[in-house]
Amino acid sequence: ETPTEMLRKCVVAGATLLSTYVLWRRLYSASIQRHVRRAAAVAVERRVAEEARRREEQEREAAQVRSVTASASGKVLVTGGYLVLDRANSGLVLALSARFHSTVGSLTRAALERLRADGLRLEDGLRTVVVHAPQVAVEPSVYVLDVSGDPFVLRNTDASAGRNKFVEYPVTYALMAAREESKSAEEFAELLGDGIVVRLEGDYQFYSSQPPSAEQTAEERAATLGSKTGLGSSAALVSSLVGGLLKFFGVDAGGARRRFAHNLAQFCHCAAQGKIGSGFDVSTAYFGSQKYTRFSPACLQPLLQMDEARNVKRGLLQQQLEALDYETHAFKLPPGMQLVLADVRGGSETPGMVRKVLKWCKEHAEEANTLWVELNQLNVRVEWYLRQLDELATSDHESYAREMKRMAAIAPRRWAQEEKKVKAMSDVAALLIELRSVFTQVRQLLRQMGERAGVPIEPPMQTRLVDLTMEQYGVLFAGVPGAGGYDAIFAIMLTHDDRNLASLKHAWATFERPVQLLPVDREDSDGITFVQ
Repeated sequence: ETPTEMLRKCVVAGATLLSTYVLWRRLYSASIQRHVRRAAAVAVERRVAEEARRREEQEREAAQVRSVTASASGKVLVTGGYLVLDRANSGLVLALSARFHSTVGSLTRAALERLRADGLRLEDGLRTVVVHAPQVAVEPSVYVLDVSGDPFVLRNTDASAGRNKFVEYPVTYALMAAREESKSAEEFAELLGDGIVVRLEGDYQFYSSQPPSAEQTAEERAATLGSKTGLGSSAALVSSLVGGLLKFFGVDAGGARRRFAHNLAQFCHCAAQGKIGSGFDVSTAYFGSQKYTRFSPACLQPLLQMDEARNVKRGLLQQQLEALDYETHAFKLPPGMQLVLADVRGGSETPGMVRKVLKWCKEHAEEANTLWVELNQLNVRVEWYLRQLDELATSDHESYAREMKRMAAIAPRRWAQEEKKVKAMSDVAALLIELRSVFTQVRQLLRQMGERAGVPIEPPMQTRLVDLTMEQYGVLFAGVPGAGGYDAIFAIMLTHDDRNLASLKHAWATFERPVQLLPVDREDSDGITFVQ
């Protein structure tokens, strides 16, 4: 053979060997990938099965013991932002279908033995409190409770864990109140037994997240929680936990002792936050949609001082809490109106914003007082217009519904122009036009206050979003609720044309940053509810 032929054969053989190697590598790689995918699928199946087994075990144990679930609603403060901090002013608050749920049950002997097997060491006379919060942590927090003294002492068995004041204050003081309210020390001890198990879970609308999937593990569900949407999750948590604990120990927290349960939740929420807030969020959690006037801060100041000194006595706790002087009056939106919320996936640091505004008010007292008086007058007019519309709906529902439907079909910016063409403007149309105009003035004054105090009450991006919302068919008025900032915005819509909501969702979808409709609605409930 010639050298050329030998070289050609070598090249062909080399190419064949190379192609065989490449094919083998592809087959091997595909096989490895199949094995990896199969192993991953098996791991997921095992995690899901383990989670299901754990839930089934918890449910089986729960079925063997007495338990109570308390549910408290979130809130949207429509009028009264910042002004509600002063007892001279009031705010309109809507209770939401988004709720926080607290389930309280007895700690079974089997569960206690598992904890002991895991290393829990209990001294004589101590009880155990197990807190499951699957949206925050996969593993439960385990506390030991000493009820021999006054006040009670609650301590986390994990010394490295930070304090969860929004759990520890309600548990400590609700149990102290339950002991005081019980017929005897023996009755309380019998109900307490070896301890209690608490499960805390908020509806996903409190967070910038999607609805949880049944296939998700606890770790995956916790990882999907986004920033808060500003609907009052901490107040709803504290309110439901206090109510659930009191109800479990026989206190009628939803009936005769609802006011006391509410007052206790106000104290626990203030203590957990480290300041005395206005309290409209806790009040809404207990009493539903309302016109709210805050309590005097001096009512809670002595208790907070005693708490700092660890010197809150049971009897004194009851006595001080009865003194809260807040006022609530039932409120509801008129028929044919709907609350919608847009999640901008932001979130705000409300306490810091409030401190800055109050600092500005103190340093510029005359200017601030003038603005607050004008703003309060506008807020009063908003309430008056809404109540007048409600009365019209009651006195002549047919005419009211006809006018609401007609106005929903007209672009809001053209309402006033269109009504000039009508010989006699209806009372409904006149009230809607005035209400929209007045709330626009409310927004202007809130922006002024924010600019002067250096606080983003209605930041430019939120202004653009609210302005876009106000242009949509059926939107009566819109704004940034409560203290403002980057929490979810709200809109009050006329509900007589379903196409209007679809149009609003489309407008939000075209906004400069992702905006998502939060599937919550107002609810005209009586506030906190219980299931036993």
